[in-house]
Parts: sequence; C-alpha cells; structure tokens
Amino acid sequence: MENLTDEQLLAGVQKGDEIAFVTLFRRRKDGIYRFSYALCGRPDWAEEITQEVFLALMSSARQLNPDKGSVQAWLYSVARNQSRKRLEKEHRYVSWESESDLADGIGSQEDVLAALTNRERLEALEEAVQALPSPFREVLVLCDLEEAPYDVAAGLLECPLGTIRSRLSRARAMLAGKLRTHAACRG
Repeated sequence: MENLTDEQLLAGVQKGDEIAFVTLFRRRKDGIYRFSYALCGRPDWAEEITQEVFLALMSSARQLNPDKGSVQAWLYSVARNQSRKRLEKEHRYVSWESESDLADGIGSQEDVLAALTNRERLEALEEAVQALPSPFREVLVLCDLEEAPYDVAAGLLECPLGTIRSRLSRARAMLAGKLRTHAACRG
C-alpha cells in the first residue's frame, strides 16, 4: 500500500478499504498538522483540525474526483478552511505555544544562554510568520515549510502559479523585514 499514489489510495477509500484510509492518513497527517499549526498557532487546535480533515475525507471520499485536483490539495484546502473558521471564531490574535521545557537537557550556564538565545530567535520567527497577512502566511507555510510544489500550492490556494511566486517573494521580504525590525529593537 505504501507505494500507491494518493489517488490510488483514495480509490480504495471510496470502496471502503480501511487499510487505504490508514495509509493515506499516516502519509499526510503530519503535514496537515504542521500546516494547521502554522496557520492557527495552537497545537491543540492543529490536532483537532487534523482530525476534522480526515473525518471530512471519510464522509466526502465518494464525492472527490482526483481529475479535478490532487488529494493532497483537497486535504490542505480543508485544513485551511478549518483553520480560518477556528481563527474567525476566536476573533483574536493567537500566539504560538512552546511545547518544550527550556530547562530539559541543559547542563552548563553556556548551554542555558545558547538555549535562551535560540528559543528567542525561534519565537521571533514564529511571531513574524504569524503576523503576516493570511495569503502570504499560507503560501510561505505551504511552499517553504511544507515544501509543497508551487503548482500544488496554486491548486490549493486557487490562484495562478505566478501569484504563488509573487506572494512567496513578498512573504519572504515581509518576513525578513519583520525579523530585521525585531533584531534592531533587541540590539
């Protein structure tokens, strides 16, 4: 099953094949989680959204037509819509949460300082990504973090390939500007 394409697995899911569903779930769940987490910034929401995406797949599998778009694009589209709904429902800025304890595994004072510096940089990056306008954040997460091909991102975001390239370029420039501003404020 592992060597089957997403579309072949979808055909199995449409016929009620549980192994095909589990294989597709295992293949795509981590990417859907990371994408959802990057859009909403909360691990608990990302977990719920990932579950909702695959529940939607179970209930809508028979209506999906792989000739109209890839299975991967459909999954990311559902995750994107669920993330937006969740954020609209909250009507507030959502900060990223750290799941790791800084003190774990740190021995010397230099290690603590290095860990604090790295954590501060990571938090600045997460804040900067989260602060990007939604169309730019989505394309940055898809193309740079999830390494989705531009054509997949174009299908998912329902815009031309050139728009993906220009949004990605602008997103990178905005992100760099935000990080420079953060560094200047700290320095």
